[in-house]
Amino acid sequence: MPICIGAALRTRWITAILLSILFYGSAIPAFGQAEQCTRNSRAETYLVSVKAQEDKARGAAASALINDWRTALPTIMEEFRAVKGASDRWPPDQQSYLLSITDIIRTILSANAEAITLFRACDDGFIIKPIIWAARGQNPSLRLNATLILGNTVDNTTICYLLHHLRDPNISSNGRANLLGATVAVASYAYKENVLSIEKTLELVRPKVDQNLAQTQKTLTEITGRAQASPNRNKSLADVGLQRPCADYNYDAQLD
Repeated sequence: MPICIGAALRTRWITAILLSILFYGSAIPAFGQAEQCTRNSRAETYLVSVKAQEDKARGAAASALINDWRTALPTIMEEFRAVKGASDRWPPDQQSYLLSITDIIRTILSANAEAITLFRACDDGFIIKPIIWAARGQNPSLRLNATLILGNTVDNTTICYLLHHLRDPNISSNGRANLLGATVAVASYAYKENVLSIEKTLELVRPKVDQNLAQTQKTLTEITGRAQASPNRNKSLADVGLQRPCADYNYDAQLD
């Protein structure tokens, strides 16, 4: 560990993941049963090895978790539950461990469409929030992993958390670009409340984006076009039972 990807492939991979999310939408399917999201003792044992300093043990444990993802993923996700605040303030040993964890999650999600469904069903917001912090942080490897995870998992039930961060005046250019990238796919099928929140967020973000950042400017335009063309833009989240938490999300609250 960590599991690395070639730099030349990163842009294409991110694009592919953001496009692939369109096929999974925002429904919470049959994985929602409580037993599917409980901790697994075998996965917990492997996670102890992932924390170890010995590369061989870490690699073997990571492979086992990836291969047994159906029962392991909820346990891996739970490692984020107690993580709070900006990722740049996380202790170095915690950053190292969570880099390994995000390597594993990213690999699982990239190879299994059902794993994306499972992640969404088992996330109650406490897990995706630190991943958003990681995607906007200063650790390049952690930032990349987190961005790839968000690109696969953010939907109409979690986009408000991401938009809240985009409105933060202290976000870096890299962090903003990552979170905008993860917004692209969701904009294509966003419901009314989220379309309005996306449009308001872009209104706040545009003046802060350097005109020379061509890719970010392109992403802003793409998000706008997708939100305007969303087939759900005139449908309320309540109409499909997805009103929590984004229908009445408080964007004036402190980020957590």
